[in-house]
Amino acid sequence: PYQDAGVPVAVTLWRAPNESEIPLFTTSEVAATRDAFMSLREFDHRSVAFFGTPRTAFMQRPSALMQASLDTGLKCHMSFIEESTTPEEMVRQFEQVLRAPVAATAICFNHSHTNAVLRAVRLLNLNVPEDLSLFVFTDYSDTDSLLHPRLAAVHTDVVRMGMLSAEIMLGWIASDVPPPGVTDLDLTIWVPGNSIGRASHRDR
Repeated sequence: PYQDAGVPVAVTLWRAPNESEIPLFTTSEVAATRDAFMSLREFDHRSVAFFGTPRTAFMQRPSALMQASLDTGLKCHMSFIEESTTPEEMVRQFEQVLRAPVAATAICFNHSHTNAVLRAVRLLNLNVPEDLSLFVFTDYSDTDSLLHPRLAAVHTDVVRMGMLSAEIMLGWIASDVPPPGVTDLDLTIWVPGNSIGRASHRDR
């Protein structure tokens, strides 16, 4: 309805297939995800599992993970599960990737799954990072830094993204010239943390 009324409209982070004509303000996760996988490889990891939500499938994240896998040689299992996934269901998800032919020794996940992931780790009596390494996409709030061990993160500065997006929109309104189809704001970095450690390749 805003487009029909001639009001400038843009989306941030990701857009659905039916929104391809709307300008997108995003930030590439490719370099930061590669840095994350490189850190894992330096600690002798050979396989990592990713848990995202169904809408993550429309984002650039799966392609960033696939590219990081190709660049580093780490195998990447990908699963898309509801944000409402319980810790008990997350345990079942963990068991599948921990018992895969090339067992995952690291888990990465959307921030919305943090509670379920950390509780599943506890239910399985796993120690981080001795038994399992963890890192999170994309939020990295101050409260995360209080966790022990501190969570490593592929971090996007969403506050800065909002400010830059607003500046672009104001420019569009002032000039009546729309922005490009995709604007990469380059706001994603790899933040190391104590949740990454040497891989445990013992039989599970």
